[in-house]
Amino acid sequence: MATFSSHPEPLSAVRATPPSGEGTDSPRAAHELLAHGAPSRHESRRILVGASLLLVAGVAALNLGLYHEFKTQVEQRGWERLEDAADLARDEISRFTAGTRRTSQSLARDPAMRHALLSALHGGHDRVETSAWEVLTDKSDHFGFESVELATPAGTVVTSHRECACLTPRERAQLVARASILGEPVLADPGVGELVVAVPLGTDADGHSGVLLVHDHDPQLADALGRQWRSLGRSAGAFLVRAEGDRAVVLTDFSRGTGLPRKRRVDLAAGDAMAVAMAATGVESRAEVANAEGQPAWVVTRALPELGWGLVAQADRAEMLAEMRSARQGLLLLDLLLVALLAGSGLLWWRFYRAGLARHEAQLTERHAQRIQSVFDTAFDAIVSFEPGGRVHAVNRSAERLLDRPAAEVEGQPITQHLDFGGGDRLPAAGSVGVGHVRRSAGTPIPVEFSIGAAGEGDERVVTAIVRDVRERVEAEQRLRAFAEGLEVANRVVFRGLYAKVAPKQNTL
Repeated sequence: MATFSSHPEPLSAVRATPPSGEGTDSPRAAHELLAHGAPSRHESRRILVGASLLLVAGVAALNLGLYHEFKTQVEQRGWERLEDAADLARDEISRFTAGTRRTSQSLARDPAMRHALLSALHGGHDRVETSAWEVLTDKSDHFGFESVELATPAGTVVTSHRECACLTPRERAQLVARASILGEPVLADPGVGELVVAVPLGTDADGHSGVLLVHDHDPQLADALGRQWRSLGRSAGAFLVRAEGDRAVVLTDFSRGTGLPRKRRVDLAAGDAMAVAMAATGVESRAEVANAEGQPAWVVTRALPELGWGLVAQADRAEMLAEMRSARQGLLLLDLLLVALLAGSGLLWWRFYRAGLARHEAQLTERHAQRIQSVFDTAFDAIVSFEPGGRVHAVNRSAERLLDRPAAEVEGQPITQHLDFGGGDRLPAAGSVGVGHVRRSAGTPIPVEFSIGAAGEGDERVVTAIVRDVRERVEAEQRLRAFAEGLEVANRVVFRGLYAKVAPKQNTL
């Protein structure tokens, strides 16, 4: 009875494909090699992945470079636009205030007019004085002033032409006192398009003095600080400040951008009032700060030294960089065009590459297949490869001779139909070594020895049986056994003959 056993160290199996006819068949061997995966495929994948990563890195670097360059240019243009607007606003404010001061001084430039006003201020009301006041008010209307007031050095208004409501009594008294002390026209803190000039009338021979308060309203001031900034964005605007000791006073309202209402006093050393402090102290610069909502904003400061004021121009950074949205859209479009172009080029290259790679693989596979097929077919022992289910996959020439059947007849049939492993229809495990019989197409079974090996995983798993014809050894063992049995019979005959001769003599004795 033939048996098989598990070998402690499994023999390595030969993986191959069967020939389709006489001699070697390299395409079938090539199919066997490719079926188990060629390293060139993995190499091509690595090349493709590497090229894709390189492409992505290149596009990203290009985007970053273009975006940074465009952002730098947009920021530069934004700062220049904000600085130009601040310079324009400063020039308009200087021109407007200088014109108001000149026209205000012209009202009382005539010595006779000043004398008449001072006389009227201290109780002398004759026709000449009344006529002088009428001349002054006519001039005021001609220049477009809102009102004119005649006040004592203490700030008491004696007479007025349309009383000014833009100053509180305290502010009026402080303004008159400053003008009287300095002896030159003094500007009050501006309002929204409002400007008040205190013009000192000097002192007459009787020691009388007084101040003429001229109230002017001109939209040019409001435009310089607000409406003309709309071209820069809804958040853009400007406001005026001045220093007052160790604090700064906000002169015009821009609370929507800064959160600082008009007349608000701010500590110059406060960290969140850097722009106000720079403008109030006459520093001309630019910086990025937080607006009233905590968002980044750009500020430009300008000094008005002749007025003792400072100008702060401000705009939200997002609005100043609004052009970046179009830049991002342009970069996205450029990326799409680059990707389309590079993808087309890559696809074309990939097709050429795959074609060349396929030719190279075919040549390489053919050479390997020829070598493997040569080893497979010239092996002394019979080699049968089959699926884990037992269906024959390939046989070599020695197996064809041993089975007495061509390969085409054996392929696809159960291996147990041709080879008895000694376990019925049960297939031996990989690594097994045993004895069995080959069922030939004609004649008696042939005794064989076999070893089982396997390689691959899953659907690619192939089992290989290396089968050796042991007929000569079995016949030799049979002859040796027959000889030994004959020798044993002869020995028994000789022994019996000798015993027959010796036994009578022993009995006689």
